[in-house]
Amino acid sequence: MPVKSAIGNWNTKNIDPDELFSPYKPWLETLMLVVDEVRPTKDEFHASSAYNILKPMIVAPPDTLPLNDKYAKLRHIINRLRVFITTNDWMSMYIPPEDRRMFIMHSHLPQKWHEQEKDPGYFTRLFDWFYSGGCEAVAAWLATRDLSHFNPKAQVTRTSGWGAVAASWGEPEDAICWALDHLGNPDVLLGQELAMPQFDHREEVSNMLKSPRKIAHRMNRAGYVNVPAPNGDRWVFRHEGKVSRARYAFVKAALTRDINAAVAMVKAHGEKLLANTQDGQVIPLQQKKSK
Repeated sequence: MPVKSAIGNWNTKNIDPDELFSPYKPWLETLMLVVDEVRPTKDEFHASSAYNILKPMIVAPPDTLPLNDKYAKLRHIINRLRVFITTNDWMSMYIPPEDRRMFIMHSHLPQKWHEQEKDPGYFTRLFDWFYSGGCEAVAAWLATRDLSHFNPKAQVTRTSGWGAVAASWGEPEDAICWALDHLGNPDVLLGQELAMPQFDHREEVSNMLKSPRKIAHRMNRAGYVNVPAPNGDRWVFRHEGKVSRARYAFVKAALTRDINAAVAMVKAHGEKLLANTQDGQVIPLQQKKSK
């Protein structure tokens, strides 16, 4: 409330979280945008989509934002937004581990703490102070605050609240996670290795391998990149008269900066895997556990 008063109530707008998904966003043309009461959703992708929509609003670049309103032409405005998100269920927010934008402030006080502290008039006194000069005092303090050492391009401080929210959206234990763990999270692997007969959840992984988009997206979240075959749509490996083919070859993302080196790693791995074939069955290579 005091911050809104300092900025000017005419320069602030409050929206419902669902309005983020609307094609019409007239509320972009403001200085202080408050997204009220972010709440849990049964669809996890909904929360991550909201985060992606907010990204260009929270930081610059981009220096401009497209503003689309009903019965008006699309136009671009200078990004002057400061976004505030409120929620009573802060763990319903989505923050990926690589986030550098969100600053999380969380109070550990329970609801109605003032009654438990036998101070039922606390908020009445607080608002009385706001209306009797408190808002002006906050505005004066903000106006004189020294910002000369503030670096707007630096990563925001990762508070304990930030860590708790980001950790709550970690990758769930699923079939791919289970298979990668049992393979030893290797630097290189072929798609069929994820669905070895001796692995649990083989059917689930096999179904995922039928969808190039789905398996590539899931492996990307696990830190792997699908390296395409250089000569055709499938990898072909040969060793001592034996031939095998693979539709997918995954390499850890950090090792794919040099695509030629990544291709060489896949070829070496495929040939070594083929050499380990016994009676038509591929035996997964023993991976060295990292210390």
